[in-house]
Amino acid sequence: MSNSSIKTPDQKLRVFISSTINELAEERRIAREAISRLSLIPVLFEMGARPYAPRDLYQAYLDQSQIFVGIYWKSYGWIAPDMEISGLEDEYRLSRNKPSLIYIKRTNEPRDPALEKLIREMESTGSVSYQKFSAPEELSEFLLNDLAVLLSESFENQNTNRQITNSLNSHLPVIRQNLIGREEEIKLLSELIEKQSGLVTITGPGGTGKTSLALMAGKNLERKFRDGAHFIEFASVTDPELIPATIARTIGLFDSGKQAIEETLIENLRDKNALLIFDNLEQLLKDTKFIFDILNHCPNITILATSRSPLHLRYEQVFPLLPLQIPQAGEKIALADAITFPSVKLFIDRAQKINPALALNEVNVSAITRICERLDGLPLAIELAAARSRLFSPPQLLDRMGNSLNLLNQGARDLPARQKTLYATIDWSYNLLDPDAQVYFRRLSVFINGWTTSAANAVCKTNNDVDAMDFMEQLLDFGLIRMQIPSGDPLAELRFEMLQTVKEFATMKLQENLEKVQIDKNHLSYYCQYVTGLAPKVWTSDAAPWLDAFERDHQNITQAFNTAVEKKDNASIWMIIASLGPLWIYRGHISEAVDWIGRSGMTIPLVIEKANSGEINIHSCGVALLSTGAMYYYAGKYPLAIDYLKASTSLLEKTDDTDKLAWSILYTGLTGLSLGDFSAVALIKEGIRIGKESNDMLCYISSQAFYTEVLMAQDLLTEALTLIDEVEALAERTGGGMGMAIAQFQKSNLLYNTCDFEKAAEGYERTIQLFIKMNFHSTMGWACISFGNCLTMLHRYEEALEKLTKGLTLGRESGDKGMIILALTTIAANFAAQGQKTKAVMIMQAIDHLSDVYPGFNGWGANRKSAEHIQEIFKNANILNDIMDKSGKIISLDEAIAIAFS
Repeated sequence: MSNSSIKTPDQKLRVFISSTINELAEERRIAREAISRLSLIPVLFEMGARPYAPRDLYQAYLDQSQIFVGIYWKSYGWIAPDMEISGLEDEYRLSRNKPSLIYIKRTNEPRDPALEKLIREMESTGSVSYQKFSAPEELSEFLLNDLAVLLSESFENQNTNRQITNSLNSHLPVIRQNLIGREEEIKLLSELIEKQSGLVTITGPGGTGKTSLALMAGKNLERKFRDGAHFIEFASVTDPELIPATIARTIGLFDSGKQAIEETLIENLRDKNALLIFDNLEQLLKDTKFIFDILNHCPNITILATSRSPLHLRYEQVFPLLPLQIPQAGEKIALADAITFPSVKLFIDRAQKINPALALNEVNVSAITRICERLDGLPLAIELAAARSRLFSPPQLLDRMGNSLNLLNQGARDLPARQKTLYATIDWSYNLLDPDAQVYFRRLSVFINGWTTSAANAVCKTNNDVDAMDFMEQLLDFGLIRMQIPSGDPLAELRFEMLQTVKEFATMKLQENLEKVQIDKNHLSYYCQYVTGLAPKVWTSDAAPWLDAFERDHQNITQAFNTAVEKKDNASIWMIIASLGPLWIYRGHISEAVDWIGRSGMTIPLVIEKANSGEINIHSCGVALLSTGAMYYYAGKYPLAIDYLKASTSLLEKTDDTDKLAWSILYTGLTGLSLGDFSAVALIKEGIRIGKESNDMLCYISSQAFYTEVLMAQDLLTEALTLIDEVEALAERTGGGMGMAIAQFQKSNLLYNTCDFEKAAEGYERTIQLFIKMNFHSTMGWACISFGNCLTMLHRYEEALEKLTKGLTLGRESGDKGMIILALTTIAANFAAQGQKTKAVMIMQAIDHLSDVYPGFNGWGANRKSAEHIQEIFKNANILNDIMDKSGKIISLDEAIAIAFS
């Protein structure tokens, strides 16, 4: 059926309404009326006798609509005989390229499981506007407002000629609640950021809404910056030295460990045009040098910070954020005037979301006005008070609040009045909890960046056998915790978190009740077991959700490690290091790994002593040494790696774990070869033998694949190709995944060495796709450079430059100078082959002085042959003498990189 077979009466903007027909009949009517009020055309599919199949019909309606509105309640809808999903879900999926507005009707009854799964997916994407409503009238108000905003944004975007590119993968958290009473502040702050190239700091006491204002300004200005806007949370960071790593991790930089993360980050941001939102900097005010370094070296980076006090940096423009406007104390005010005050409007908005039946009569509005006065207009305090509207009327709230605030008004004298008021508000909520829920609440403060119910049950357990969810439902009702919107896997276990101010209060209560030492111990114990369970799942075919889980709990794992270091708990320290090795490798947190090892106090003699004395399990000691050696290997610290790996082998030989022993021997052999010691070939052979006997297929496959490099270095290409074919077949039989990626990469290297560039190029492309599918970071840059090199040999220069610059970008982001050198060298060869001799000479002269900084893979295998090919290109271009001529000006590495991207 043709998409043009169904027409609307005119050419006005069409809004498609998707919902179940009978269940939401009233809501469909309300939506139709709201859309018509804006002079738009509502498009609704109604089942009935039609000459076309239902799916053809609603797909045609969707194709001719510009906006999608989805309204959902309890039912998942009808599934046609030839469909696997309902028409309701199909309409949503067919509309993914359109602006979408999603509305979920609240219910106390269970939803259809398929609909619940679909809603969680919508929540997790962050790509659609998403609101909940209780009554049809509320839906009408939301729809009118959202359509008006959507239309204004659409016109603004159409009038913008600037091309937007987000090379830093721009991302801001989704703003789920409308920001009430801050319209003027948003406008002024946005204008200030646009005028002020540098640093703008939003200051104000806790609870004023600094973070919300920063996010809203970021959303408004995101498209003004070529590389987008990025939100970096520092609430859990107390050490200023961790600022660079926190920024790098948040914006997605891969850390190879080859240089300081500060250098990597500055190099990466130097030529970017982006807005960085630094949230909760107050605990880092003693040392803000790195923030100054960013401003000093990255001219097109703008920083928007939130802090309770100014940062006192040279480029800083302070934007004080005051509480919301409230009526004058004791002033009599009419109902119509009272509800126009921002603080009162905020209370009413949040209270009616919880209790839609809340009446706005004289008695209630008068009480709400006085509540807002008592809370000094602090948004957080107002929201916490409004959360009680499910249990109490406004006069009852006022009565109870009055007693509590009077009691707690005599807090610490050096605290500002508003902070005392906020403390009182939280304390009042705390006192409304059941005693066991109070225990759970204060114990939950041990978590950083949220927790799951499993973690809460293990860490915060009380004497009563009650599930964590029972307590958390009570805490959710009182607004003391909130649910996190899941990212990544929509089926991941639900997570919860505390607002930072509430967390500070809960931590204080935990210390007052002398529970912190035990809860820290529980937290450490849980996350030791947690990472131990994660490690074996990393190399499996379904590793993605486990890697996402690692990232979500990264800050909790960090806190557990810091607790172990503080207590000098070597057993826990080494257990964490042993378990995190595969995760660090997979996600590229190599500098972090090296830093943790340095802070751990681990030495080879100490580990050997503890193992031999039986104080710590000999296997745990051996695996910790293996993980440490592997991290030093990836960081290019080969002498240290050799020492730790040899010590690891000596311990693991005394255990039954032949899997880990094989890996220890394999890494020792690879490290030896990286140092030019070809006697290490015997170790790789030994790794092959033990890996096969232990049935560790990944180790066996990896050992054999790396052994082909040895054969390649000896020009035994026929033997190497025969072996790699066997390895590839074995990897496919045993499930593919990482083994297949390693085999494919090594086979491509071999094919390159035989000058079969067509097949090598196909292999490199498959390798990159496997890495992307597995979200594997560590070797992606090398694969891109090898692919680009191969394409250069095929004279496919534009394609080659695309891959080479991608490899160069990954090298810069990770700080891996070896990757940068190889990428630039091959780019120079590409330029030379195309007759751009000046560019080639300038790049090669710039990197010549860096050639000795990366000793890896000294002349073996693929790198040697690649160097021969590149040398031949320079020779044919007749520029070898020009490259060696150092009499003129030599450009910097940054300038060479700029030429490579030109």
